[in-house]
Amino acid sequence: MCNNIRANILRKEVKKEVVKDKISDWLESRPIIPKNTTAINLREADKDLINYVSGHPLKLHDGTRIHSISAETIDEVYKAVTIEYCFHKANKKNTTTIKRYVNDNLIDIESFLANSQSIFQLRNIDLNYK
Repeated sequence: MCNNIRANILRKEVKKEVVKDKISDWLESRPIIPKNTTAINLREADKDLINYVSGHPLKLHDGTRIHSISAETIDEVYKAVTIEYCFHKANKKNTTTIKRYVNDNLIDIESFLANSQSIFQLRNIDLNYK
């Protein structure tokens, strides 16, 4: 402590918090898997459903295979996105559901998944996860 009263006052610096609402904010620089190009070309896409042809699933960098991505509207602001996948060297299909904004596109989610290291990175874009 010094005799200067102004110097004795402690001030907390206000840090700007970065909000990552867009899916493109979470994309990292990873090499493109060549099999994903074929999977994207052969997929059956609709407004609320992306279904990959049998034998050509979308692959993540850890070997997880994505078989379908579908969306269901919850209310005016949010929608539930369901992803059906299989882990590497497994045959059992698992599903996970994340919460996203209605104006988010399934193609953006697909590009995020193609760039992901594992299926557990979905928590980055899930609005329910805190």
